[in-house]
Amino acid sequence: TTMALLFAADRADHVAREVEPALAAGKDVVSDRWYHSSFAYQGSEVDRAWVMALNARARRPNLTLFLDVPPEVAAARRLADGRPDELYDRIETQRRVAASYREVMALLAPRERIVVLDGTRPVDELSDEIHRLVCS
Repeated sequence: TTMALLFAADRADHVAREVEPALAAGKDVVSDRWYHSSFAYQGSEVDRAWVMALNARARRPNLTLFLDVPPEVAAARRLADGRPDELYDRIETQRRVAASYREVMALLAPRERIVVLDGTRPVDELSDEIHRLVCS
């Protein structure tokens, strides 16, 4: 509950301080995570409808790209990069969150422009597809 509240508050502050001024200046804004992550992470721990209500006023993205990567692959990548495990990095947590992300993407897809990409594909291939999607 506390984490859901903190992430929603941080997101609202970020929109007011960073996103809205950038958009008003005619800039494009790219974020590596948005409310979808709260729906998947905190929504897998507490009532997802409540988490969604907390984020109801968050600005909707024009495009969401979801890079779907199996938790085991993500863990191997973190290890290869020498990154330490963080709060949500336990493999059991990642499995639960991965399933939750898939539910969230399916739930929101009819209302939002969401594209699910296979994040295990070669980087060059993914980069080309992302460029095509963003520029279309």
